[in-house]
Amino acid sequence: MALEGDLKEFSVPEVLQFVALHEGDGILVLTNKGDKITFGIKGGKIVAALYGKRGTPQPLEEYIIKSGRITKKELKEFKARAEELDISLDELLKNEGIIDEREIKSVIQFKIQEIVDEALTWKDGTYKFQPGKEIYPNSKVRVALEPNALVMEGMRRIDEWQRIQVVLPDEEIKLWRREEAKINVELGEEEKRILEIHEDGMKVKEYIEKSALGKFRTYNALFNLIEMGLLTKEPPLEEEEEEEEEVIRPSIWTKLKISFEAFTNFLEYLIFLGLIGGSVYYLIVKKIPFLIELIKKYIIL
Repeated sequence: MALEGDLKEFSVPEVLQFVALHEGDGILVLTNKGDKITFGIKGGKIVAALYGKRGTPQPLEEYIIKSGRITKKELKEFKARAEELDISLDELLKNEGIIDEREIKSVIQFKIQEIVDEALTWKDGTYKFQPGKEIYPNSKVRVALEPNALVMEGMRRIDEWQRIQVVLPDEEIKLWRREEAKINVELGEEEKRILEIHEDGMKVKEYIEKSALGKFRTYNALFNLIEMGLLTKEPPLEEEEEEEEEVIRPSIWTKLKISFEAFTNFLEYLIFLGLIGGSVYYLIVKKIPFLIELIKKYIIL
């Protein structure tokens, strides 16, 4: 089945529907501005997916690391052992009891859905179906997902995405926990996961990196927690420490000095009044009668 063309003429949903209808076997490669998405197709169903953003693959093991199952150092050791044993990594992890088949399938399924979600946003680019090829050919854990169901879920998420982006427009937004908030509804597993890894001031992109939920499910869980009032974009107000004004209290010696100065000033005032009073008394009692006698003797007489 030959299939190749431009996404402007044949959209991603139409391409996936065509592949499903013709039950193709091979890989479907989509390209857009240096980014590349590859779907593994078996009998018209999607069995694997790989998103190479600007040429950098994002393999399945990254999702397993983000889930906290293994560390990067352990991953390196397991990959080396898988090569020595000539088996796939997921088979080795399953055999070692690190993760069971159900969990591996769950990781693969949500990874494929995330990649379909991304592909649905591509309006420009090219598509090409290559029959007979595979991605992850050594993987022993397989899924088979209906393209139409994935597209329908992706379209639903795109509708939700518009509402989410009103509250969380970009990955640089920081969030804080509202400890005083209380709710009466039980949290979902995704919301619980977000609160487990939460640290005040975390950016949205850090939740995506640490949660192992993928981009949409992380955004959706954060949106729900904000709506519930458990998380907020507003940092807590720092309690301003009121600086107590230093009250200068006079010492006992200062008080005595002030009192003494006031007392001496008062005495000076009394003495001044006394001097004035004495002068007036001297004039009235001693001098005025003498002046009257002179007037009588020399002027009147």
